[in-house]
Amino acid sequence: MLAAYRDLDLIATEPAQRGLSWLRANQNDDGGWGGCKGTPSSVEETALAVEVLLDGGSASEESAHRGLAWLVERIEAGGLFEPTPIGFYFAKLWYFERLYPIIFAGRGPRTGRFADE
Repeated sequence: MLAAYRDLDLIATEPAQRGLSWLRANQNDDGGWGGCKGTPSSVEETALAVEVLLDGGSASEESAHRGLAWLVERIEAGGLFEPTPIGFYFAKLWYFERLYPIIFAGRGPRTGRFADE
């Protein structure tokens, strides 16, 4: 959702700022993110968090830098080739057909394709 707020130039709105605050508060002590605070950090979840935090303003700068440092360290240690089970809980959403519109709705702003263009 935060990526959609960012892509629609709504990252400064109150709901987006609450989301960014939650994301910063749930960063693991090692600098990465996992399924929730305290679960092992993963390349996948950390990359998603950092992507949004880089556009989150000065309040997100420190968290973004800590996340980037964790990513670099993890990738240099070979972590790029050690996938984590992010897909296991995402699969619960993916195979639930009624959620397809919600899942794909966020793709339009990211790719710049809108129905009226």
